[in-house]
Amino acid sequence: MFGKLFLFFCTNFFFLILFYACVSKPDIVDSKDVFLTKEKGIYYYNADIYSGIIQEKFDNGNLLSEMNIVNGIKDGISRKWWPNGNLKSESNFENGEYHGTVSVFFENGKTFSIFNYEHGHESGSQQMWKSDGRLKVNYEVVNGRKYGLTGVKNCINVFDDEGHN
Repeated sequence: MFGKLFLFFCTNFFFLILFYACVSKPDIVDSKDVFLTKEKGIYYYNADIYSGIIQEKFDNGNLLSEMNIVNGIKDGISRKWWPNGNLKSESNFENGEYHGTVSVFFENGKTFSIFNYEHGHESGSQQMWKSDGRLKVNYEVVNGRKYGLTGVKNCINVFDDEGHN
């Protein structure tokens, strides 16, 4: 009797492990996987909130993008690549918002921009370059206010109330 009970337990335990292995969420998922969905900004895999890495690939199989997902939202490093294999961008996320450095690169590998964020808002040093390497934007964000060369024209009146500049 004990032998049959033990055999029954082992067989069912084996099938339980096999079942769990078949329905568990993979650590890395292709963006075109039919079980991967996104609803209201949250990623799901087979109707369960997904945590892991989502990859998108070019037709030749090379990586186009890779993002880290925790509890259904971007959290950690996300990267994109140019078709030539050079890094296009690298962004840090925390709870679905930019947090940390966001770097963008030209197709030739030169830096286009380096922006810094805290909880989704620009903070600290912000820089952008032209394709020839000249600095285009160079400003600092302190308490939500920009100081420095923003690379855009401000729409403000340069005259005081009496018409003097």
